[in-house]
Amino acid sequence: MPYQPILVILPEKSYGSTFFHVTTAREGCAGENIQVKVWGEKGRTFRWIWRVSSGDVDFGIRKDGEMVYPTFRITTEFHPEIGSMECKETGDYAFFFDNSHGKVWSKDVSYKISLE
Repeated sequence: MPYQPILVILPEKSYGSTFFHVTTAREGCAGENIQVKVWGEKGRTFRWIWRVSSGDVDFGIRKDGEMVYPTFRITTEFHPEIGSMECKETGDYAFFFDNSHGKVWSKDVSYKISLE
């Protein structure tokens, strides 16, 4: 059986009770964009903390297919990515973790996303 790179999204339970998250791990092959959809309300703020086990992934946020938080390729081996963004509109937001540039290595991503 040939080796197949995997991107695994795992909810991180140690960052505090105010966070909500998808309760199941999500797996995707290299070349696939994994999205976590979260409902946002105008005027409230998304806060996130996430870490990739090794290497880097592309991270960004979309709403209705449009980029609302620019895509960055981020390495978090030494410290987690911590950020926030104010919701300009109410609706579904898609947080995405993309490993399409990783053709060989699998990645584990632990995350927490809150709406305050």
